[in-house]
Amino acid sequence: MKKIMILSTLNLFLLLNASGQVLKPYMKGNYFIGGIIDLNIKTYHFQNDNILLSNKVTSLELSPDFAYFIYNRFSLGLQFNYQFSVEKYLADGSKSKFNTFIITPIIRYYFFQDIFSELGVGYGLTKANNDNYNIIQAKIDIGYSIFLRDKIALEPIISYIRTSERSKEISEYKLNNMDFNLSIGLRTFF
Repeated sequence: MKKIMILSTLNLFLLLNASGQVLKPYMKGNYFIGGIIDLNIKTYHFQNDNILLSNKVTSLELSPDFAYFIYNRFSLGLQFNYQFSVEKYLADGSKSKFNTFIITPIIRYYFFQDIFSELGVGYGLTKANNDNYNIIQAKIDIGYSIFLRDKIALEPIISYIRTSERSKEISEYKLNNMDFNLSIGLRTFF
């Protein structure tokens, strides 16, 4: 059974790359537009003065982007992130709403067939109730472009994201966060 699964996976990979011999749109002078939609629900626990607290966060993120290939397989671009989050405090049932905007310059490189890596460091702002926060976010993505048509690709992406948040009003408030994320992107190449 294990051999059958391995052979089936290998056949699927070869089938997806069968069009790999056709001229891909990763050539100098081309560009792409697209984006990612990400829904995330998480519960986290933390301790404050020997009191264990739990919160639930539900967020929806939209990340449109575009890039230009300055060399074959190497592109530079911008990503715009908007995230709307609702945090429910399980101890008392109260809620807070957050709106986050981040602009991230990105570098993408296709290093093997349709497999790519993307790097970006962005700056943004979060507004939560009456508080404002500055955000710096760094990310590393690994993904694969699965071409549905000649110029349209579906892209599963694994991301490592490091976020640093500082309050504008409260000088001692600082939050550092690390996330691993799996998302799906859609890109059109021109």
